[in-house]
Amino acid sequence: MQSQQEISSNPTLSTENSSTPVFLDTPVPPSNENEPVQLQNITVEDTNVMGATGEVPKQFNQQNEDGQNLETFQVKKRCKKSEAWNDFKDVVVDGVKKVECIHCKSKLAKNATGTTSSMIRHRQTCVIRKMSLRQAVQQTKINFQPTDAPVLPIPPLHFGKFDMEKMREAAAHWVLMHEHPFSILEEEGFNFMIGLPDWQKISRNTTKVDCVAVYELEKKKLKNLLKNVNKISLTTDLWKSKNQKIEYMVITGHWIDSSWKLQKKVLSFVHIPPPRRGVEISDAIFKCLKEWGIENKIFTISVDNASNNDVAIRLLKDTFSMSKNLVCAEKLFHVRCCAHILNLMVQDGLSQIVDITDNIRENVEFVNRSDGRLLLFADIVQQLRLPGRKLIYDCRTR
Repeated sequence: MQSQQEISSNPTLSTENSSTPVFLDTPVPPSNENEPVQLQNITVEDTNVMGATGEVPKQFNQQNEDGQNLETFQVKKRCKKSEAWNDFKDVVVDGVKKVECIHCKSKLAKNATGTTSSMIRHRQTCVIRKMSLRQAVQQTKINFQPTDAPVLPIPPLHFGKFDMEKMREAAAHWVLMHEHPFSILEEEGFNFMIGLPDWQKISRNTTKVDCVAVYELEKKKLKNLLKNVNKISLTTDLWKSKNQKIEYMVITGHWIDSSWKLQKKVLSFVHIPPPRRGVEISDAIFKCLKEWGIENKIFTISVDNASNNDVAIRLLKDTFSMSKNLVCAEKLFHVRCCAHILNLMVQDGLSQIVDITDNIRENVEFVNRSDGRLLLFADIVQQLRLPGRKLIYDCRTR
């Protein structure tokens, strides 16, 4: 009996039934010799029990923090590290495990080995995924213009998404701003410079249509702007194109906006067929004013001292006097161009030495006619140690 009551110093694990909870066969000395020996249920966590190899034995039939049964051996699941899982999720269809695209809801067979090749191929061709990515990438960017930069008709806001219509509009603005020919957008070098995959070549006829559309759009904006202008002054002049041999007339409007800044816009640029008398000039100006709706807002008109302009201003004054919208009893309506008056005075003074000025003009034209003469003239200037000057033609009307 004494040997049965001895307590073993090396407790061992019970291996009678692997499916039952793990007990430590630690005999508890009874208080009475007739009482049977009882076993205490002590788990591994409660007692620091080391096996023969120095490791803590595995626990079975226990629950972890998530409530999962740890009775059976469980293999750790493989982590989903592929980017394809960002667009797919696991589903079960009729008891079969598959993967489903979160964009188009297409279902693919799930490989037992866990490879994602088919998923990657699908995400590269999924149309709905591409559309969602374009919407996600699209964002507004702000181009901050410098304070001293001129105001451009193109708005500073644009979107990161490629839009061929916006590109056509920008190309039309570019052609109009720099006076390029319509055929420049058909050039091979220009299309090579753009080099965008979605870019479509623009023909000269399409460019012409786009430029007219931009003109009409800007015209509507300017017409709405002029509705808030109280008084506007006009300047007009006629000149002949050397290349086309056609005479044009331009009408420019000048006014002060609400910020006390002087504004000017070209209101008309038209061809007036001969004879360009005062009647034709006055009719062209009045039609322009009626088109813009500013016939009752005219303050002054500045013209040069040509006789046909005097007739045109007198006819316009008679027309506007009926509405009684002219200020200061029509005394400020006709403004003569000061620069033209000064030019007339200078030309009158140069007429006294017309022989000298004619010889100078002929010499300048003779030297500029040949590159060899220009080089010889430059050598003479260098030998005489004179400051370098270019031989330019004078403008008799400026």
